[in-house]
Amino acid sequence: MDTFTHLKQLIDHVEPNKPTLLSLPQELRDHIFELILVEPMRWGRRHKHDCPRCPRTSHELESPLFLDDQRSDSNHQCRCHSRSALNLLLVNHQIHAEAALTFWRMNKLCFRSMTEFNHDVGKVLRPECRKLLQHISFVDRETVFSIRQPFDKFWNTLLQCTGLRTLELSFKPTTSRLVRKDIYKYVLRMKAELPNLRSVKWIYIGSFIVSLNHPNHDFNGHHGTTGGPERDLHMAWWQTTKEVDLETLKDEEDVKRSNREFTGDFLRLVRRAMDAKILQKSPRCDLANCPRHFKYLPDGLNDRHNEAILEIEDGSVATVRFYGLPLSPETVVDNAKLRGEKEPDVLEQLST
Repeated sequence: MDTFTHLKQLIDHVEPNKPTLLSLPQELRDHIFELILVEPMRWGRRHKHDCPRCPRTSHELESPLFLDDQRSDSNHQCRCHSRSALNLLLVNHQIHAEAALTFWRMNKLCFRSMTEFNHDVGKVLRPECRKLLQHISFVDRETVFSIRQPFDKFWNTLLQCTGLRTLELSFKPTTSRLVRKDIYKYVLRMKAELPNLRSVKWIYIGSFIVSLNHPNHDFNGHHGTTGGPERDLHMAWWQTTKEVDLETLKDEEDVKRSNREFTGDFLRLVRRAMDAKILQKSPRCDLANCPRHFKYLPDGLNDRHNEAILEIEDGSVATVRFYGLPLSPETVVDNAKLRGEKEPDVLEQLST
């Protein structure tokens, strides 16, 4: 029996003197809808325990879900990006009318390109639903800004989200002075035309190369030497944000200054603090197959401990969140139990 049929039977089947979902107080129903429909945002979503891409040991890096969720090849078996409880909205009209409000208002919707945003929000989503959106995170790493159509459509669509309360913005670097000027202009329009907007943040998601080897060992695991042809190198990701003081944005120069402070000094100081306080930088390597700049992950940085609060050199505080980390031994064991497997090696690791 699928989820939809089961939910419909539960709601339609009424026994004497027993409450139904729709007989519960509205506040309680809203809380139930929130527990069912509100999921982690796209950047922080994880592979499920039974996914082929979920690591089986704590010595592997977990591929961030936001890298896998647009694969279209038939051999790609990961479906962890799919929302799992949307059938609830199909049970009946009253459930849909109430639960849809919770879904659109409380989920933070994340987008990786203007094309994606323009299609999902501008084309597929009905205008009345656009007005319900309250939380959007936009990290554009793909759009070519010389193409005007998606750029203008993106901003016009965003300005239709009149219920928007929080917004995270990041744009692929562009050398076009006119396009940069248009971005600053649209940010000012957004401030004026979105009456519920309370928080705007610049956001950055970047990558770095990491080695799972011990920093005092060479490519072959021999202490203190530099020989050997291979090193266990992988890609990990990090994210940080900075709040924009909307009250200080009076003209385009203010927006320009705010964005440049974030993409320039702020990110540079955050990277420096990460290297000094969290990651250990590799020694210089001149071999052809070895990147000159990679990092070592410290012990304890894993899926359960993936966030750090850093005080940077200008006196401000930055929150950094890491993605693509190893699973903790505890998570590996929990996942194995959910799969009905026994992991004696991991259990032994936990006991030592």
